[in-house]
Amino acid sequence: MFPLGHLGIGQQMIPARLRNRLSLGLLALGCLLPDLIDKPLYLAQRGGLLAGELSFLGGTRTIGHTLLLVAALALAARLFRSRGLAAVALGALTHAALDLAGDLATTPRTDWKVWLLWPLFGFHFEAPGSQAALHHWLNEEYLYLAGELLGGVLLLAQFIRRR
Repeated sequence: MFPLGHLGIGQQMIPARLRNRLSLGLLALGCLLPDLIDKPLYLAQRGGLLAGELSFLGGTRTIGHTLLLVAALALAARLFRSRGLAAVALGALTHAALDLAGDLATTPRTDWKVWLLWPLFGFHFEAPGSQAALHHWLNEEYLYLAGELLGGVLLLAQFIRRR
């Protein structure tokens, strides 16, 4: 999914009674955090900037898309009693859930286990660019566009309500 979908749908996935007690800015950061971590890592890896110890970062869904990151954020929120970190953790959880839903809805891929449950199924992330990944992208195109449209509408409605 793209940014508007993750922001609009992701924020609405959090129950209103909880969402209203959290910083929407930090919740929004959490909704985008997995991509803010993983996309630059992917581009650096593709550009040859990551080698050696970091060569296991072979895809667009790596460290930022793991439940391990969500758990670390949630644990830090709990330890520091931080609503801000809790908002980021909840946002990151919605991001992972939306990406997982997209994968499950479009193709029978099983590589979601690799990124979501990392490192339980091995230390390396799968490299993109295979024929299966291309087929997956073509199947997801309409889902991504629908998610962006719905997310944009939800964000606009939220903006109007807050005015």
